Amino acid sequence: MTIHPSTARLFYALWPDPATRDALAALQPAVRGRLVPVANLHLTLAFLGSQPRDSISLLGALMDKLPLQGFPLTIDRYGHFRKARIAWAGPSAMPDTLLWIYNALMNALAQAGVNVKSTGGFRPHVTLARVRKRLRAVHSFPGDRKHKFHIEAVWSSEPLRQPDLCELDDASASSADEDTDSKQPGITGINCAGYGSAVVVTASFGFVAAGHVLRALADRADRAQRAATEVGTDVGVDGPAQDKLREASGT
Repeated sequence: MTIHPSTARLFYALWPDPATRDALAALQPAVRGRLVPVANLHLTLAFLGSQPRDSISLLGALMDKLPLQGFPLTIDRYGHFRKARIAWAGPSAMPDTLLWIYNALMNALAQAGVNVKSTGGFRPHVTLARVRKRLRAVHSFPGDRKHKFHIEAVWSSEPLRQPDLCELDDASASSADEDTDSKQPGITGINCAGYGSAVVVTASFGFVAAGHVLRALADRADRAQRAATEVGTDVGVDGPAQDKLREASGT
């Protein structure tokens, strides 16, 4: 909660006990970005945004009136929100009790006339890291969302082709309905969708991608050589010294 002279930035959340907080902190090394301080790890129920400070007592009383009860919550998956630029951990399945608490809270806020900032539905998660802050702090990305980063990408319009073992597995799967012992081993799951550990590209696309990288490296070396030459000329360095300067710059 961030408090200003007349307003406060408020939200409702499930706050973990010390043991649960330590378990959540153990998930953070697997994600990239600026890690959320361990003491701030929580699961947000509703984000209210900026609210009058004199409404804090009322908002606290709304939560106190809810008939809360304990329930098991399994945090078993990672994810990220592209727009918010955050990495999170959350449950694969939402417990009925958690959904009931959320709906009861939303109804109580609506009856009290409190506007809740919409985030596109309730998706329970614990924010582990904020990627946007890392981009700004480490890579000097600007804060203006309209700014174009001009990040180069190599892409291909070639249709995706699955590995032959995927086709074998698809064919054997249909026959397995009649004979469960006839199914042949093959690649299954997201691998055969082309987005798992087995990602297949053609040799021509691989050469194009490699050529793009080599061209970028050559352009970088050319710019460094021109810059080194300009520096040597500006300061009046003689020929042998310029050669040493070029050697030091790796050109």
